[in-house]
Amino acid sequence: MHQSMQGKNVALLSIDAVAGAGNTMLRPVKVHRKRSATEERLARVPLVRVLVVEDHEQFQQFICTTLETSPELQVIGRVSDGLDAVQRAEELQPDLIVLDIGLPTLSGIEAARGSESSLRGRK
Repeated sequence: MHQSMQGKNVALLSIDAVAGAGNTMLRPVKVHRKRSATEERLARVPLVRVLVVEDHEQFQQFICTTLETSPELQVIGRVSDGLDAVQRAEELQPDLIVLDIGLPTLSGIEAARGSESSLRGRK
């Protein structure tokens, strides 16, 4: 019990009801550890919300997995054609769109033009 709880920032506190009487009770206590400088910096960094538009499923998965390794990036949507890209960009208002050029329905260039007006004014 002690080891499984340690992974959850919990330690066991030993309490004697009567000192030396042998009636010890173990009680779980939450342990707060100090954040590292990197953790503090990342806690203050706003997430960059990303929409991924790629029609090849395996490459789309690779892109999303790679982006999600960065704590500053959050993949908020994935689509596989240009028309869906324009609709999802208007709906989700991402900060960044990773956009393939060769897409079904609408090319990536046409989708970028269609998304541009809904994203105007975003940083």
